[in-house]
Amino acid sequence: MKLNPNVVFRQDEPEVGVLYVPQTCALNGAGIALWKALEAGADRAGLVAALKATFAVCPDDATLERDVDAFLAELLQKGFLLEEANGV
Repeated sequence: MKLNPNVVFRQDEPEVGVLYVPQTCALNGAGIALWKALEAGADRAGLVAALKATFAVCPDDATLERDVDAFLAELLQKGFLLEEANGV
């Protein structure tokens, strides 16, 4: 997956961010950490690592991976992410 180049990210406060593409999506602290990691080119493992680095207390890796997958699926469904030609 890759970021939709038409998306605008705005972080209003440390724990509040918003994505725009004509619709909006509010992000909490975890969503902000994941979006910034995506902007930096992180893969799935990098996204899990970003959550671990951001929060002092995290669930186990399997839970984090499920949460990352759900986040990615929602952003893809809403048009904030795009499928790449090779399906990643």
